[in-house]
Amino acid sequence: MSDKKQEPPDIFVSSKIYPDAKGIFYEGYKALEEIREECTVVLDTNALLVPYGISKNSLSQIAATYKYLVNSNRLVVPGQVAREFAKNRPVKIAEIFRALSRKRSIASPNKGRYPLLEDAKGYPEVQELEEKIGTLIKEYQAAIGDLLSHIKSWNWNDPVSQLYSEIFPAAILDLDLDEEVIVSRLKYQKENKLPPGYKDAAKDDQGIGDHLVWQVVVHVAKERKQPVVLVSDDSKADWFYRVENQPLFPRFELVDEIRRVSDGKSLHIISFSSFLELFGVTDKAIGEVRREEIKANYAYPDSYKRKVRKHHIEKVVGDWLRSQASYCEVNREGKFGDFVWSEWGGASTLISIEYFDDVVDDVKIVAYLKSSIDQFEINYERKDFEFDNILIFLVFDSEISASLAAKSLASWLTGISRQGIEVVVAELLEGESINVHDPLKFLSSLDDPGAV
Repeated sequence: MSDKKQEPPDIFVSSKIYPDAKGIFYEGYKALEEIREECTVVLDTNALLVPYGISKNSLSQIAATYKYLVNSNRLVVPGQVAREFAKNRPVKIAEIFRALSRKRSIASPNKGRYPLLEDAKGYPEVQELEEKIGTLIKEYQAAIGDLLSHIKSWNWNDPVSQLYSEIFPAAILDLDLDEEVIVSRLKYQKENKLPPGYKDAAKDDQGIGDHLVWQVVVHVAKERKQPVVLVSDDSKADWFYRVENQPLFPRFELVDEIRRVSDGKSLHIISFSSFLELFGVTDKAIGEVRREEIKANYAYPDSYKRKVRKHHIEKVVGDWLRSQASYCEVNREGKFGDFVWSEWGGASTLISIEYFDDVVDDVKIVAYLKSSIDQFEINYERKDFEFDNILIFLVFDSEISASLAAKSLASWLTGISRQGIEVVVAELLEGESINVHDPLKFLSSLDDPGAV
């Protein structure tokens, strides 16, 4: 074991964070709406990636907003953001390619001849429809193949990259920073848990990305003496005060630093959709962006986003359960599962939720179910296990994944012996609701079915 002791936090850190004690009580901060026509907008990387999931019309509205800001010298893209975009752009394009490629795997109907039914009403129609469906599926697969070839032809000329190439060169700000000073600052911030970036200190780059973007924000505020709006979906605790798993407002250390260097100007940190709303983009475009922001929380599951993702999926499933039967209560259950679903004065069902954020083969799903069912059957022997049934929710992020899982699991589930344990499969609908597949009709006995 190493004898080297970890250096203690700086006991005078508060004096360094807030060198101007009187300024803590500054009253000149302006609301976001008040600074719309005077602020400088700084873009974070996530804002540059969201447009890969929106329509051409919405993209043109974003372009108009950017051009308006560039023409008034009020748009800044940090050099670090440009580099992170170059790293993550292939990932976004790969997501589009993968989603289309999986659609091409749709199967044609199993055609067969049944001579005994040749005189039955509807038999000729069934055969005719099978032929038409098979032909349409082949045409559909060919059309998807053309789209995939088109994506493969993209070099650096996809619609989003082309837009940025036209607009961003005039907005790039790449500071010449002393690397040794940056490394020293990162170490100090980590030791004293100072924003921003200390939540990413465990990464290979020690969270340098946040720090470099912040240096640009500070530089812009200092040189231009203007309010700054940072457009970012990063809402971890090293950027925001948080409550009930959601951001409340930016860390005051950051707000106060901008005040000091800019002669009293304000800092606001907002999401990309909020930025577009501020500058008057249409509701349809804002809605598309918000859906992409929700999906992004699932696409990049670092330790923080996994917690947010699980919390959100539990909420969606909880809402769906409450919609199914007015006579049932749904409450949290943290010891054995996620929820308990209780009939008033009657049976209680333990709800356990597992989320799969990608296409998963049957082997992995079955392995998970076997492990879960074995554990639940052991729990049935415990005196403090007071549930009558167990319902396992397998939640997938696409219709294809959920449908395939429901079909493959139906036969497997009927062939296993289990005591009061049932399984349903659900797909996320744009991250905001679920569609449930019930292969063994476990929910069919409910008197008051519904859908979220």
